[in-house]
Amino acid sequence: MLTAAGQVIVIASAPMLSAWRLQLDDQPNARIFSETDFLTALDAIITDKPDVIALDPVFAATARGAALVARIKADPQLQRTEIRALVSDGIGPTASPAPSLDTAPALQSQPLDVCGTRRAPRYPIGDAVDAKVNGTAGRLVNLSVSGSQMLAPIRLRPSEAIRVTLADESADLRLNGTIAWVSLEISARSNGQRYRFGVEFRNPDTKLLDQFCMRHRDDS
Repeated sequence: MLTAAGQVIVIASAPMLSAWRLQLDDQPNARIFSETDFLTALDAIITDKPDVIALDPVFAATARGAALVARIKADPQLQRTEIRALVSDGIGPTASPAPSLDTAPALQSQPLDVCGTRRAPRYPIGDAVDAKVNGTAGRLVNLSVSGSQMLAPIRLRPSEAIRVTLADESADLRLNGTIAWVSLEISARSNGQRYRFGVEFRNPDTKLLDQFCMRHRDDS
């Protein structure tokens, strides 16, 4: 039985789209988008300001799902919008921020993380890493075998393909990735603008990345 009232926007993973359409057939106030129409769904959310946004857990566990949750929670005009998880019998309980940004991927009945869910542990990284984005020096904030958060003084856009280089005395990792989310920051230290962004790696060498994480994780 569905528990959502008011206008609902649903975003489902592509393989599950048809199944969710059938299940939500009796929810006339629901608009259903595939994850491949992520930007269209985001436009609809910003324009319509729905009462509920319901996410397929598979989509919520991706970098784009994390970016969407972060974008919604950062928008003052969407403060009244509830983020919920799709469950086997419809739309589940309201999600609320968890105390940690790096919790394990949520079960359907658990809250969604404030930045979505992670597919792998993500570690804060110290300053000893030489990081570059498209050849421009940047700062590696945190890292996992599936993605990272970085800072750089170059303009980037969501879904843009980028090259990331991470180097230390033992390795020189060259990674391809996709920008999952971006936020502009004013840096008083550098007297200018910089961009904070999330990267989803494409076909990374997870063994080398895991070793890199272990060498540079900052547990302080």
